[in-house]
Amino acid sequence: MKTRANETRQAIWSVRSTLMPLYFMLFTMSVISGKALIVWYEVTIVTSDSPPETLIGIIQGIGWVGLASAVCIFTLIEITEYAMVMANWIRQRYLEPLKERQRAEWRAEGLEEGREEGLEEGLEQGLEQGREQGREQGREQGRAELVAEMKDWDQRRRDAEARGAAFHEPPPYLQNESRNGRD
Repeated sequence: MKTRANETRQAIWSVRSTLMPLYFMLFTMSVISGKALIVWYEVTIVTSDSPPETLIGIIQGIGWVGLASAVCIFTLIEITEYAMVMANWIRQRYLEPLKERQRAEWRAEGLEEGREEGLEEGLEQGLEQGREQGREQGREQGRAELVAEMKDWDQRRRDAEARGAAFHEPPPYLQNESRNGRD
């Protein structure tokens, strides 16, 4: 894996090899347009010179255009690179913690909403379970009371038979039906 630290630099300006095509493209465009500007300037604006003086002015201007283009394009490429370094630093230093705080807030909100929904659902389930347990306990208690009444009734019936007396009392489950209006 090739990193920026490993990239080789080439030429006098120490331009990275990966940026060399971009550098030469921008440099060529800058030099051509700069030369055209110098020629236009010397021919149209500085017209009082003689032709040899105009030619010397063009040659001097073109020399400076090459040097200025090389410096400007190198600076543009390097500034762009350093701007990306600064942008990454800003993103890591300020934006990532901000995003993480926002995610933590969203997690907390989601957790709170989930907890509230869970409590409501749990309360409903708990109430339903409580009702069901209450019904079951009521049935068990009713059965236990009926068994106890049946044992009492059976004991009274046996005592009456043992004494030889007539026993006309109906069983408790029939008495309960007449008391509950089930006749």
